[in-house]
Amino acid sequence: MFDSLMMVLAQLEQDGAATESSEIAQEAAAEASGGGLFQFLLPMMAAMLVIMLLMRPKKGDQQLKQQLADLKKNDRVVTAGGIIGTVSQIRDDANYVTVRIDESTNAKMQIVKTSIVKVLGDEKVGDLEKSK
Repeated sequence: MFDSLMMVLAQLEQDGAATESSEIAQEAAAEASGGGLFQFLLPMMAAMLVIMLLMRPKKGDQQLKQQLADLKKNDRVVTAGGIIGTVSQIRDDANYVTVRIDESTNAKMQIVKTSIVKVLGDEKVGDLEKSK
């Protein structure tokens, strides 16, 4: 069986089929090596674009940071939990504020500054509901 296989290979070499197939294999290898680099770089560039778009700062975030830095007593604020109150005391050293949430009973609560999602300033609660 091995002898018959060797005879077939010898006949193919004589006919030149082996040289044509090796040329085709060399061309395919050359195309694959150039295409491999492109196939590697394209997904990498797409991933970098997505990362850059996700990590860019938003204008609203910068505006809120400025408002929190300028926060003062008697400003109306909205917390992440939806509580609307009036700032009664600011503790910069402890990074929290005391908010008065009920005018009639003078109920107060302490919240972390980062839980404030909107500074209303002099707006009233009715104005906030109309803007929704």
